[in-house]
Amino acid sequence: MNFAFALALVLAAPDRPVIDLSGGRIQPLPLAVARQLPSPEDAAAVQAVLVQDFERSGLFKLLDPASFLAAPGEGFIDIDFQKWQAIGAQALVKMSCEALATEVRCDMRLYDVARGRSCCTAPTRPPSRPCGSPPTASATTS
Repeated sequence: MNFAFALALVLAAPDRPVIDLSGGRIQPLPLAVARQLPSPEDAAAVQAVLVQDFERSGLFKLLDPASFLAAPGEGFIDIDFQKWQAIGAQALVKMSCEALATEVRCDMRLYDVARGRSCCTAPTRPPSRPCGSPPTASATTS
């Protein structure tokens, strides 16, 4: 009789969704880092460090620049996203660097290839003081 009661409870229980969290894995995002032409020596060094950082993170699958179909001089505005999709890119990083007297100033942009639009724009430049050094008086006054 206990078996019949337990069976009745199981059959009477409402169906509930079951979420299985086993077997999860992270797949690296296919990322293209576009070549910069002309590529001054400083800009090439910045791009090399950027590429190494992406590789070391394990979160990105960097695509081989030899596979790129887009024109090397393609700018920030007129991007042929179909050519980037054709090589399997899901994201695209483009950069432009300018060597100044005491620094290198870079403009880096991230694009969502599937949506065909920019994700963000981040003009960057190195810090004005070495890491760990105290701020100067002019930096602390407002």
